[in-house]
Amino acid sequence: MKEICELFYQEGLDLLELSEKSFLEIHSGADSLAPINQVFRVAHNLKGSANAVGLEDIARFAHSFENVLAKFRDRPELVNEELIALMLEANDCLKSRLTDLVRGVEGPWTAQLPIQERLAQTEAALVQRMGSTGASSADPTDIPAEEHPEAACSNTSEAHAVPPTEADRGSVSSSAGRAPAAVTFKVSAERVDKIQQVVGELALLRGQLVSSLSDPRQFQLVLGLLDKNIRELHGRVVEMKKSPADALQQRLTRLVRDMTRKLGKDVNLTWDCTADAIEKPILDAITDPLIHMVRNSLDHGLETPEERSSKNKPTTGQLTVRIAVDPTLVEVTVRDDGRGVDTARVLARARSKGLVGIEAEAWPPEKLIDLLFAPGFSTAEAVTEFSGRGVGLDVVRSNIEKLDGSVRILSRLHFGTEFRLEIPLLNGLSEALLVRDRNRTYLAGMNGILRVTSFDPKRISAPARDLHLYFDGDQSYRIVPLSNDQGGFTLPTRGVGILVQSGENYYCVPVDHVGAKAQFVVRPLARWISESPGVIGMSMVEEGIPVPFLDLRRLVTGGSASK
Repeated sequence: MKEICELFYQEGLDLLELSEKSFLEIHSGADSLAPINQVFRVAHNLKGSANAVGLEDIARFAHSFENVLAKFRDRPELVNEELIALMLEANDCLKSRLTDLVRGVEGPWTAQLPIQERLAQTEAALVQRMGSTGASSADPTDIPAEEHPEAACSNTSEAHAVPPTEADRGSVSSSAGRAPAAVTFKVSAERVDKIQQVVGELALLRGQLVSSLSDPRQFQLVLGLLDKNIRELHGRVVEMKKSPADALQQRLTRLVRDMTRKLGKDVNLTWDCTADAIEKPILDAITDPLIHMVRNSLDHGLETPEERSSKNKPTTGQLTVRIAVDPTLVEVTVRDDGRGVDTARVLARARSKGLVGIEAEAWPPEKLIDLLFAPGFSTAEAVTEFSGRGVGLDVVRSNIEKLDGSVRILSRLHFGTEFRLEIPLLNGLSEALLVRDRNRTYLAGMNGILRVTSFDPKRISAPARDLHLYFDGDQSYRIVPLSNDQGGFTLPTRGVGILVQSGENYYCVPVDHVGAKAQFVVRPLARWISESPGVIGMSMVEEGIPVPFLDLRRLVTGGSASK
């Protein structure tokens, strides 16, 4: 029974995520009948499954929930913003109860009583409005056998994890590729079968490797197959740890909807994620900081329609959330077209709190903006439901730095603010080029590398001071040295050039020698070391020597892969 209950808790949380998504679809103006039918089935399934495992309080609440949804199913035109808000409250209430049960928090459930009463009142009002006799179309004894938890919990479900507790979120491992101990994964049987197949092939290759030791050509062939299988195994393990990113999109959509209604603001949210799924530990790590940044933009950054109109701005504010994922980096950007940061106001508040002295009068804007991350600092005039206590941005920075990441704010007064968060994503194995330059050895990750070419000094042009261009065909590449000695950079007369693209810009990194592409185990660096532009980790070469692992895109742009 304990295992059945645990399956019910997980399946229930999955179903409630689905129902929340459906309610948000209704709010967005989509055809309401299909999502209403969806949430009705969710409530019906929860009611039946809860009865089956003896959770009568959840079953009664789900039944009240279902009764109201039944009226919506009959008359979808009755749905309005206030009723959607109540339905989302009921959904949250069920989700909170199941989350507590997952954590082992049991005992009487009383938090649902006020909402359950409001559901009953809403049902009565709808019945009166519809001119019905009051009979509900939902029968509490109508529980099909296939909707019991044993049948609902399929082993072919996509990877999904139990929502982490607040304690989990505050104790994320500093290794971005390793999951915290509280995080569990539900993995499809198909994915496990594929991993078993690769392990079986590795076992066969081990025997072939031993038997081929006397034949160099055969040995190299088997070694190549071994490398291929190791890459495949690593890739499948990484995929197994991923969860869909649309759950985070759904959560932010809900947050924007709820806050804008309370703040009286009109905001259009744009979501852009380059990956359908993200590793669960990374997804958990960025969720709370992302929520803080979005709340900050909605409360502090974006103006009311009246204020925007007085500034000759469109009355609808724009909020863009972008998550860019590549093999070595996750970059999160939150951008709004609101007020921007008033650095004079920040300075005045910091001086009133004794955080800075008169010397701060000479600080550049970016240094003043950095004061927003100070613990306890807030520019809000009063404490509200959403801000004013000086917590939020300092938590964002501390949580990201635990993952050896960085966060910064770019802002222009009256034109908006951008939060940019970067986390190195090191999964153990990474493909890289072995690079040697000026008697130093490096590993260069493959991200952004276009190709390697023989360096011909005749193709160099210097159109301006401190600007050297390398021409390859019709494309020009700005020359960026791998390392600068104190005596300054001297253009090489021979060697090779690594051609790199970062965004819409092109660069050439001249070096003495580039070896063949190979796989290397990469480890994250301490933050004070990783502040060196482009250095994102350390690895070992065959001689057992530790060498820096580089992201050349970050190196050529001075530390940010998005410049």
